[in-house]
Amino acid sequence: NTISKITPDGTSTIFATTGQTPYALVNDGSGNIYTTNRGDNTISKITPDGTSTIFATTGSNPYDLTMDPSGNIYVVNSSENSVSKITPSGSSTLL
Repeated sequence: NTISKITPDGTSTIFATTGQTPYALVNDGSGNIYTTNRGDNTISKITPDGTSTIFATTGSNPYDLTMDPSGNIYVVNSSENSVSKITPSGSSTLL
């Protein structure tokens, strides 16, 4: 349940602790990282200093995600064969 940071010289350190079973990552223009947590059906937001919070709850088994230029996150929910849209404020809608 951790995200590691690997420096160019190969040094690996734990950068953040997230929800259960982090899988896919995407970053925004402000240095924040968003990750799917497949074990608890959430999306975590990790700030540049490594602080992790639950950003949104999504469909079952979030698998992959991407972000559009407006900051909306689209999440593939593999157990439901569906896509959710999460707005920059954290509101989730099943598409």
